[in-house]
Amino acid sequence: MSVDFVAFRASGRRGRLAIFNSITAEEKAELVRAQIGSWLVSHRARLTPEQIAVVESAIEFVKPEQYRFDKPAGQDAALRDLESRCAEILGFDWMRQALTIDGDRAPEFRAEEIELVDVPSGPEWNRGVSIMSAFPRESEVRVRVHDGESIVEERMIRLIPEPGSRRPPSAVIDDLQSGSRIAVAPLDHGMRIWAVAQAKNASTGEVTLIGPDGPIAPT
Repeated sequence: MSVDFVAFRASGRRGRLAIFNSITAEEKAELVRAQIGSWLVSHRARLTPEQIAVVESAIEFVKPEQYRFDKPAGQDAALRDLESRCAEILGFDWMRQALTIDGDRAPEFRAEEIELVDVPSGPEWNRGVSIMSAFPRESEVRVRVHDGESIVEERMIRLIPEPGSRRPPSAVIDDLQSGSRIAVAPLDHGMRIWAVAQAKNASTGEVTLIGPDGPIAPT
């Protein structure tokens, strides 16, 4: 492969896009197969046989003609079918890591309880949480708000996919009680989730976002 895969992976998203848009259809197919294959090698030990099979089918699917303007009829429909199967079997996060230009830079959702800590509290703050599932099927999560060692609020939330949508099922709660720690736990076996707490100061309009790894800087 003429494209340096190591250099490609080391680039940021803008750099990866620039490289990808500058190469031939044959080089694009080689690069995508290399990315998917690299992800499979790195994750094979924790994948089920069904998950390995769908990743291997994705590698087989990638061909140069898919990156040409005159690609064969039916390719777009076949790609959508593959993406649907990958989302169902791998989850949106692993599919994004394996099959898209984001690759290893895409975050991985969590199978365990997510704790969002140091959330601003007090009467001047409006608090909420956004939750997203990795899989395109209905599931349930538990949301708890903690004030010190006490649980001040608990809710069970259903994440329901929208009919015909290709986006991950999600939910937004924007009226949580005051507490400095929000815990979000997936309740269905095998489910993975992502959650971000948001707090808005009613006086100043300041917005604070807290992710699983801490505060999220404004963009």
